Amino acid sequence: MKNIFTSFILLLLVSASAIGQVPRTISFQGILADASGNLLPDGNTKLSLSLYNDATGGSPIYSETQTVAVVKGRYNVIIGSAIPIPSTLSFSQAYFLGVSVEASAELTPRTVLTAAPYALHASIADGLSPNAAGAVTTLNTQSGVITLKGGGGTTISTNGPTITISSTGTGGTGVQSVQSGDGTLDVLSNNGPVVDARIAASAVTTKYLADNSVTPEKINSSGATTGQALVANGFGVVTWKDIIGTGVFIMPYSDVTASPSNAFQISNNGPGNAIVGITSNTVGTGAGVNGQTNSKDASAVGVLGVINATTPGANAAAVRGLNSGTNGNGMGVYGIHSGSGVGVYGQSVSGIGVFGISSTGSAASFSNTTAGNSSATVSISTNGNNSTALKVNHTGTNGNIAAFQSAGGNMARIDKTGKGFFNGGTQTGGADVAEAFAVVGQRASYQPGDVLVIAPGHKRTVEKCSKPYSMSVIGVHATKPGLLLTERDVEADLDDLVPMGVVGVLPTKVCNEGGMISAGDLLVTSSREGYAMKADPEKLKFGMALGKALEDFSGTTGMIEVFVNVK
Repeated sequence: MKNIFTSFILLLLVSASAIGQVPRTISFQGILADASGNLLPDGNTKLSLSLYNDATGGSPIYSETQTVAVVKGRYNVIIGSAIPIPSTLSFSQAYFLGVSVEASAELTPRTVLTAAPYALHASIADGLSPNAAGAVTTLNTQSGVITLKGGGGTTISTNGPTITISSTGTGGTGVQSVQSGDGTLDVLSNNGPVVDARIAASAVTTKYLADNSVTPEKINSSGATTGQALVANGFGVVTWKDIIGTGVFIMPYSDVTASPSNAFQISNNGPGNAIVGITSNTVGTGAGVNGQTNSKDASAVGVLGVINATTPGANAAAVRGLNSGTNGNGMGVYGIHSGSGVGVYGQSVSGIGVFGISSTGSAASFSNTTAGNSSATVSISTNGNNSTALKVNHTGTNGNIAAFQSAGGNMARIDKTGKGFFNGGTQTGGADVAEAFAVVGQRASYQPGDVLVIAPGHKRTVEKCSKPYSMSVIGVHATKPGLLLTERDVEADLDDLVPMGVVGVLPTKVCNEGGMISAGDLLVTSSREGYAMKADPEKLKFGMALGKALEDFSGTTGMIEVFVNVK
């Protein structure tokens, strides 16, 4: 059914009080009927209300949607009750209201907003600027005629509509003095006026300027030369002097202190560096920053860098060392501990504790130079759940991800493809070689020691044995494999697979179905699901033997060690 807008009543609400707050809402009433003049049935209807600058076309300058009750086709709505009408709509020009019902096309024509009777009185306020036709009769809760009156050396004169405020005190024209109860004077404009503020010599003990109000560019450097600083004698006299003398910080600077506090501390709350040390000599033996402490306190450090920012930038560093030399010598950060402590120690809550970059040399180098030192050259630990204690990322085209040397020669390495090479062989904690296989049924139903056979009708899948002398026997569910093989990637999840031992010593489930087992007996599958039994040499065929028992067994069911080697 197509709705049409048949009649309306519009009222702009204003406050009855001249000093009250004018509500930014509009009361609107209308009647909805179809094309045949039938009123819209009673019920709730969704209306979209929009204000425009033009009677047709254009984009709305304000919109909101409300659900209103319709009774006998009539509805009432307060525009601005869902979304407040913004103060940017000054109502100093004609606005047009557009209405659409239940997301249908906007009804036409749009309705021009008209003023309520009391709003006509507000036009007087509009007339005060720029051509005032009335007068301000209230100010700071005072009503009636308001009179401006000068005091002291200030006079007020009028000439037609012009009011002039002037001051003619001793010493010239203009404002001669400013008095403030709290002793402060604020000039808020950056462009003026120019203020020549001078402190009376007879009142040098009074604080006249606010903290941080005097900046370096406002200090008169007349009479100063390069390298001089303002020096106070403690009695109100400040002069420019050379930076020399006992107790004055000079460069180069060297001093010794036994204070329990920091010997030297600089804090920078801006985006720059707290300390930058640069050495440019051609010999290259100096250090940009050299920190040393002789304290026996366990918490003392030679150089301490701290970042307190909640969200520091990506390149922020508590301590950064940069070596720009091209001959391959020198270090960006060089840490030495003459005792049993740590040469370089980095700690970070969420970022990087120690970060090294090198263009041609090593990003980091750690050495143990004392033969009697049995401590680890590099110690890495993590308390993070699911974290990685050591992460190595090789982004080059070739080379090794890691190389481990002895006396300068590689003893073990891992190349770019992930292949490992070891001189002298490898030793693992397990006792067998296993391979990860899929299983038939629920993975949780499989236990270490289960005897496994190839599952018919599946690819690369095994199941627990259930027939004696099966020629499909392939291995045993491994308890702790020394080497686990898989076709999946090294990062892949193997929880859905079973580690099946194919060679080596494995704890294996056995039963007495074939009789008592002695060490050295050949074992085969039994009719008991997942169990092996002693083989009868008369029935044994090639491919049935699971392996040899390594211990005796005389019970009904149990677990013994078996050298698994299917043949």
